[in-house]
Amino acid sequence: VSSFLPRRRLDVLLRAFFLEYRDDHTAELYLKMSFPSWHPVRGKPRQDFFGMLEKVRRETGSQAPVIVDEALGTRLELVRLIDSSDAYVSPDTTITAPVAEALIRKRPVILTDGWGVELPEKEMIVIPNSEHTIPLTPEMAEYMPHQRGKAFQALEISDVQRALRTAFSMPAQEVQARTQAAYEFMRSTYSFEATLPPAIAALTEVWEQKREEQANASSIEIVTRDSVAPSTPERPTRSLNWGGLQLFHGKIPTANREICLELLARGHSLSIVPGNGPFQIEELDLNSDPEFTRLAERFYQPLKQEAEFGVSCRWHPGFQEGRAKRYVLCNTWWSGAIPADWQRQVEQQVEEVWVPSEHVRQNFLLGGVAPEQVQVIPFGVNPLVFRRQAAPFPLKIRKGFRFLFVGETSLRKGFDSVLRAYGQAFTAKDDVCLVIKDLNCEDYYGKLLGRELVAEFAKKPGFPQIEYLDGMFDAPTMAQLYSCCHCFVQPFRAASNGQSIMEAMACGLPVITTRYGGPLDFCNDETALLLDAVETRRRQTHVGHWRVAGPQRHAEIQLSQLVEQMRQVYRGSTRAAECAQRAAAFVNSQLTWAKTVDKIEKRLLVLSETPVRTMRSPASSQTSRKANPAPDQ
Repeated sequence: VSSFLPRRRLDVLLRAFFLEYRDDHTAELYLKMSFPSWHPVRGKPRQDFFGMLEKVRRETGSQAPVIVDEALGTRLELVRLIDSSDAYVSPDTTITAPVAEALIRKRPVILTDGWGVELPEKEMIVIPNSEHTIPLTPEMAEYMPHQRGKAFQALEISDVQRALRTAFSMPAQEVQARTQAAYEFMRSTYSFEATLPPAIAALTEVWEQKREEQANASSIEIVTRDSVAPSTPERPTRSLNWGGLQLFHGKIPTANREICLELLARGHSLSIVPGNGPFQIEELDLNSDPEFTRLAERFYQPLKQEAEFGVSCRWHPGFQEGRAKRYVLCNTWWSGAIPADWQRQVEQQVEEVWVPSEHVRQNFLLGGVAPEQVQVIPFGVNPLVFRRQAAPFPLKIRKGFRFLFVGETSLRKGFDSVLRAYGQAFTAKDDVCLVIKDLNCEDYYGKLLGRELVAEFAKKPGFPQIEYLDGMFDAPTMAQLYSCCHCFVQPFRAASNGQSIMEAMACGLPVITTRYGGPLDFCNDETALLLDAVETRRRQTHVGHWRVAGPQRHAEIQLSQLVEQMRQVYRGSTRAAECAQRAAAFVNSQLTWAKTVDKIEKRLLVLSETPVRTMRSPASSQTSRKANPAPDQ
């Protein structure tokens, strides 16, 4: 079981196997392979591996059977694969997890020496490393960039042949004795029963030591909410008025909440105005989370002096938030050119516009805003919440495979396409369910249409099962919902940044979505199953109640491609699993709220060093008074 890397020394293993069993079909080599996604040339690792395989076979003239398995598989499937083998072999320069798993599954193990951890050496077949080393070539360094300029030890082909021969000819009684002894060693050394007590003891020791240090300290600095972290030229602390919904469901309230908490944790001073125009609604229970209480302490609390920045992060923008020296607008307009009266107010009243994606940036540019005035600051996820959850969401339908759609059940989100594709791809006989997580709000997004579509499709004979949810869930509950499903699907026609797509990726789900819009900032063919789309631009007078002048744009997918993608994922697509793995790693490392605030701090530093370019409105303490909040925006 191996990823294709130079240090794995698979070329030596292949040559030794082909030479040892040149015309002998009594042994086969089963290679479960994966290929590094970080290689700069897409597809080259796989091409290099199969080229090496054919080259070695041609040079040795061997007909010995080699099976290459590229399926990602599950841990249980890997255990079954190990159990089906007669011996496990690893020519790697270091120990890998499957070596330990093979030992615990009572399989003879062939590996090289120098592993650096305690193993039952006497019970294994050990291949000595050669005295010679292999320097990393520039081509090899593409696979292992952190090892540039280094070398790894070589293996002698004859030594590998000898090890293969030893395992092949080992009497059954000796195999049983060795593997049983290795099993007992691994259980006594690396089982949870063996490792938990010393781990707990170490944690307890550190805890008690810390407690003693605090008890003996002459003075302990207490960091309070009003304490300010030390300023540095690169990251000075700021004073901000921040306006926008906080304790509310939806994308913008979540962004406001997470960003403000991070800013407070870094020592910035905030006065928060959590209302949305005339709406002073707080949907979330203030007492349900200590973080909410921390935020509420700053609601409507005046700063000691005039704020350096006023940031308005609302669906209905208030271009100048409170009294401040400079103003910033944060917005997620998704449809095309921004509303007709926004451009003048942006030009006259705000220093900068922050948008969560390049797609939204282009919408502001279509509306006439200067390119230098619009900055992309991606939204993020909380990786401590959005991850695979142990406790599953209590779904009513017990099907083996579950697709998930999250968002308003509108044409914009492609909900009609999901239902049509799902009905074409599957029948009631298939072990599959479509879970629909709608929004429980006024019919701002045509929710009634979504319900009607569900009812209409559900009446069709033989239509596969649907579970419809319309409650508004908090983040931990949403993480449970993502985690109990197997694939996220959202073939939207327009999207500002794809927050639910990001959350699904963080929870490890393969994502089927449109090759268009804001999500393309983090969705590509390595991280998502993208549906080709054609953009349509049209002139219209209004989007909702907003008057618009510039082109509005959306994308249409090919329904047949969505049908095929859903079928492939249902059948266990290797590519889907690999995309999910890469996406989860990327989102959880690069698209966090901490990264968002890093970018905000950089923009605040730039703005503070440039002259104020806007005029202050006499009504700067007032926000725009438009009806109907847009919760998922």
